[in-house]
Amino acid sequence: MTDQPPTQPPAPPAPPGSDYPPGGAAAPGPGRAPGGPYPPAAGPKTSGLAVASLVLGISGLCTCGVTSLVGLVLGIVALRRIGESAGTLTGKGVGIAGIIWSCASLLIGLALIVGSVAFFFFAERRVVEMGREFRHYEVQQALETTASALELYRMDAGHYPTEAEGGLEALVRRPPGVPEDAWNGPYLGEIPVDRWGSPLVYEPPDPTGRDLAAVAYHLWSLGPDGVPDTPDDIERQ
Repeated sequence: MTDQPPTQPPAPPAPPGSDYPPGGAAAPGPGRAPGGPYPPAAGPKTSGLAVASLVLGISGLCTCGVTSLVGLVLGIVALRRIGESAGTLTGKGVGIAGIIWSCASLLIGLALIVGSVAFFFFAERRVVEMGREFRHYEVQQALETTASALELYRMDAGHYPTEAEGGLEALVRRPPGVPEDAWNGPYLGEIPVDRWGSPLVYEPPDPTGRDLAAVAYHLWSLGPDGVPDTPDDIERQ
């Protein structure tokens, strides 16, 4: 007679409320067949905030630092959450890189903004100065044209126009006291004015001088304010 191994008695049914299966064996978990191996545990995830911080920090170079401030905040929050995650979140290096890129692009953006504002004010000031220089040049041209006309008048009449002869008006119309053969005008088409519409100021030579042809006259513009004896008066150079 052949020996056979003794048979195991059938397991008693589990009483209500007891664990299954009998003997304390673990019940098959989700996704695992009875008696099969357990699925591998899920690994730590990379922090999405850290990735967003890096992306926003780099894009700040194209937005003059507009997105950099958000990237800096997200990077700080990501590092805090990674530290509190007990290893379930990774990406600390990504978060640090995001903070560095955000700070760098923010500083570069601020520098570009400050530089642009400074350039704008410099350019605006330069344009104003160029306009002032151009107006000053126009006034000098008017003064030179008037001075040339005064010299022609002196060559014909023998002296510069006096107050009795009307000053600069003698360059446009013959004064009554000047003979016709001594006046070959008009020397100017109209009484000269400066860039701001004010007539040029002419101060004739001192009539008490012995030789009016040799005494210098005074010719100038009242400048932008149109008021005499102020710092913006423009003298003939």
